[in-house]
Amino acid sequence: MIKRNRLIYVSLLLMYFLSACATSPTTTPTSSGLPVLPTPDVPPLAEFDKAIQKWENSGNTSYYLEVEERSDNREVLVRLVVKDGEVRAAQILERVEGAWSEPSAYPLEEASNYTVGALLKRLRSDAAGEGAVPLSMNVVFDESMGLPRVVNATAMATYTEAGTVRLNREFSYVMVTRIQPLLEEITFPGKTPFFILTRSNGPQALCDSLLLYEDRTSQYSDDCRQSSLSLEVPENLMQQLLDQLTAFDFLDETREVNGTIIRLQVTGKGNGSPTPQSVQTIWELSTRLNELLSYPLGAGVTFMYLQNNEILGMDMQRQTVLPARISKSGTLRGAAMNVDQNWLAFSDDRGLRAQEVATGTSQSLYAQPADGSYYVPRLWNNKNELLVTRIPSGEGGSYQHSIFRLEEKRELALTPPAGVEGFGCDTGVDWSPDGNLLAITGLGYGSSCNLNPGLTIVNSEDGTSRK
Repeated sequence: MIKRNRLIYVSLLLMYFLSACATSPTTTPTSSGLPVLPTPDVPPLAEFDKAIQKWENSGNTSYYLEVEERSDNREVLVRLVVKDGEVRAAQILERVEGAWSEPSAYPLEEASNYTVGALLKRLRSDAAGEGAVPLSMNVVFDESMGLPRVVNATAMATYTEAGTVRLNREFSYVMVTRIQPLLEEITFPGKTPFFILTRSNGPQALCDSLLLYEDRTSQYSDDCRQSSLSLEVPENLMQQLLDQLTAFDFLDETREVNGTIIRLQVTGKGNGSPTPQSVQTIWELSTRLNELLSYPLGAGVTFMYLQNNEILGMDMQRQTVLPARISKSGTLRGAAMNVDQNWLAFSDDRGLRAQEVATGTSQSLYAQPADGSYYVPRLWNNKNELLVTRIPSGEGGSYQHSIFRLEEKRELALTPPAGVEGFGCDTGVDWSPDGNLLAITGLGYGSSCNLNPGLTIVNSEDGTSRK
């Protein structure tokens, strides 16, 4: 009798533990002979209602959201760009053998199930027992927004109609969410763009946008990759775009190109709708502008040259020639990239400037002289020091060399060798490997500016030189 009671007890205990791990939809039979299965442990529904109310009161309709969800047999990362309450772009990644896959486009209709509002409604439904199976649930809500930061939902066991326990593991899930403001809304607060180009989905699963402002600044942002870039709009392309704005008041058009959804919004300065020709011109300009302003200056460039008043770079990796993203004024007189390829010095009608490759920001090194002379950037050494030559306005003038130390933001004027009137023209310059000495080769005899023929060595520490 004792053994029999023990056997019944062990059977019931085993049934209990099986039910605690169980997962699969079914109804509970009315037979009173079956053990009672554990009931779900969930937060009060009032907590979900409170979170939903907090989220609605926040008025947050534009945001970037990441949702990492792990079920019994799958782990995915969903990235959403929500703009004005609608899913504008979405990516999905899947963890395979411990590593995330490359992002792929996620259909916007399916992705809408992962907005904050949709997640809150889903969790409340599961907590109320309205889902496929009963769930025990732990939820950590954001105190200010009501966002469900962490969710751990465990599916409960249920009985089959035959009275056997079924496990429902595929209905269990763990969820972690992260939310941020859209990059396009935080970089330039208070500024209103007149041009907005957004791209979503397609083979590359894009989540990017390009905004242009009337002061010729631009903002390119990719929310899914959490990267942003601000550059000046090229003067000639900006003027071509502005020329089109006088003929209409607003353009809002969406196109699909190779699976990528592209929306173009342009605020004009005229009345009525743009002509078909104007629309086509603006779309062509938008493609060009997006190419120029979404790629850091100098990225991948291994060879640079000047042609037709433009700085061009040969990108050997892509096997393409691209113009530098600089805002030049008038005649371009010279350009030089530093050793680390993170600074580009160039000279035009405004003087000599250095532009940072990664950000597109520039700083003035020398203002344009009033006497008609101009500066030319020659060559950088490995200390971020730039040899600069001031070219006289006419024949017979004096050529002047100086070294501009970028990190110290100061210049060092070079002194010609003893007994020499000035440096004059030269046929080339080069730095020593350690950056401490500079070699200058002068023109041969017979030239009108052969003030310093032969070879001159300059000490970069104090600017002195010797033949």
